[in-house]
Amino acid sequence: MKGLKGLKGLKGLKGLKGLNGLKGLKELNGLKGLKRLKGLKGLKRLKGLKELKELCFPFQLFQLFQPFQLFQQFFVNCIRHRCINLIIKSMYTFSFERLEVWNKSRLLTKKIYNETKDFPDSEKFGMVSQLRRAVISVCSNIAEGSSRKSKKDQSHFYNIAFSSLMETLNQLIISNDLDYLEFQVLSELRSEIHTISLMLNRLIVYSNSK
Repeated sequence: MKGLKGLKGLKGLKGLKGLNGLKGLKELNGLKGLKRLKGLKGLKRLKGLKELKELCFPFQLFQLFQPFQLFQQFFVNCIRHRCINLIIKSMYTFSFERLEVWNKSRLLTKKIYNETKDFPDSEKFGMVSQLRRAVISVCSNIAEGSSRKSKKDQSHFYNIAFSSLMETLNQLIISNDLDYLEFQVLSELRSEIHTISLMLNRLIVYSNSK
């Protein structure tokens, strides 16, 4: 097609009746096959945009039909609502991601990483490294424990997570003693650690009583 001359053969916006979804577009060579299309009425029958995954020219198609506001609006709406929903629904959520204790541990990890950025450079391979490894061990062991099949294994990893949590608290207290961490920040982190410890205890009891 040269420019939009090939569109002269289109009769209004009445058609694409032969297309099931966008599968029919697979057979188009570039955009030349659009000469056979008789309009856009058949767009009502499109079911999502799953077939777009296999198309290599969706945005060329979009640009070609820019003069037709109906198709342009349809395309934009599908991208915003249908395709995004398809992507979100296709993401699998693992069991540990649904655990509140894991999510709280994850947030605690982020906070401690941010706080340790201001520690002295001399502690880069000392307190900073120890704190970060200890806190990340908490959510890591919760995740690993939730994937284990046996009750014994689950309880084992949850206990390691609890031990790492206590190690984290110990190092935070020492960081405050060394004036690396303000007392107010320590109090806030200690409160979060206390909440996580109670949740971990319940998780350990639950895994032992299955």
